[in-house]
Amino acid sequence: MTLIACPLYIRPLGNPRILVSGQEKINEEPECTKAYMRIPSLFLTNLESKRQWLCKRSIFLLGPSGSGKSTLGPLLAQRLNFQFIDTDQWIEKQYGHSVSAIFQDKGETYFRILEKKFFLESLPPGPLVVACGGGSVTIPGLCEALIAKGLVVALEAKPKNLALRLHNRLDHRPLLQVGSLEDTLRQQIQDRQPLYEKIRYRIPTDFLSPQALRDQILDLYTRYCLSLP
Repeated sequence: MTLIACPLYIRPLGNPRILVSGQEKINEEPECTKAYMRIPSLFLTNLESKRQWLCKRSIFLLGPSGSGKSTLGPLLAQRLNFQFIDTDQWIEKQYGHSVSAIFQDKGETYFRILEKKFFLESLPPGPLVVACGGGSVTIPGLCEALIAKGLVVALEAKPKNLALRLHNRLDHRPLLQVGSLEDTLRQQIQDRQPLYEKIRYRIPTDFLSPQALRDQILDLYTRYCLSLP
């Protein structure tokens, strides 16, 4: 196949509200972003095909329980034709025990060791969309390792909205099964906020549908790929 250099134009999808390095940014780019790259002589006509040519880097979704990682992940993976992995489900399948059982029998520290082992030793070849566990952000050095592998996005939401989403869905969330759900979430977020603030891309999900959130991250992924050397 003959490869030629030609312009590729990506039209941003709306005006995404994305927190970049602690500052809220509304899409301030020109109407179209222009980049030159080598693509097949038959022009690619849809945005998903263009993304496939942009890069093959994985997407890692972080955030508290209830922020939408497991709902959003399959939508992204389907659109990009990437493999989707939920780390909690992978650990449960690999070790034959539920997350709650592992926490009860071995403790949180042991579970974080299993998480880190998955990311550093068992992560399949990409590209992937990975829904990381709610506490993954607390694992020392993990965010830096994920940034080296792909796009890392932290999903955010207010404790009240997280509690509403998680109502009657706490079976696999042992750290949330004590006391008031909303208060526990608020304290978790407060404790982990300095860690989330180190992640460049953070998106509030309180008032976004899964489809709207998917489209924002697809747009962000396109720009991320265009920014790579």
